[in-house]
Amino acid sequence: MGAILAALIAVSGALIVGYITNFVAEDFRRFRDGTAVAASLAGELSSHFKAVPALREGLQGRIKRIEDKAERFPFPEIDTPTDPLFDSIVDKLGLLESEMVEDMVYTYQQIRAFRVSVKIVGQGHAVMTDVVLLGQLRLALHSIDLAVERGVPLLDALRNRTRKTYEAPKPWLWYR
Repeated sequence: MGAILAALIAVSGALIVGYITNFVAEDFRRFRDGTAVAASLAGELSSHFKAVPALREGLQGRIKRIEDKAERFPFPEIDTPTDPLFDSIVDKLGLLESEMVEDMVYTYQQIRAFRVSVKIVGQGHAVMTDVVLLGQLRLALHSIDLAVERGVPLLDALRNRTRKTYEAPKPWLWYR
């Protein structure tokens, strides 16, 4: 009877240790994947934001020319750019903190609003009145400013997330 009890205790202990190890391993995998998501998105966003000064300058120059009644420069018609990385890992955003996810989605939607405004200008500038064209250009400028306003602090948060080290959960905290 004592041998059976000892074996039962050993098997129970092994099962408990295996169960806890499985949770810690999954927690570590999620942490590692979240770090990769944060680093990837920080890279994509920082590359977008590098272009903002030139975009702002170009938009402001076009706005000024229209306001001054100068000859319009032609606007190229372009396909709407995409965000391949963001679009491919949307289902992994849950690996990040909820505040980051909110800021991430907001920032990318402002970038898309900018792109849509630029596409509208490219497609219809020849038939748009100055008032409509100015409105679209100002909307594009406003959208990119909103993206930067919320996106730059997000970049810092993403970079901080990539520098964090893993801390295993404390077993006594699991039972709250």
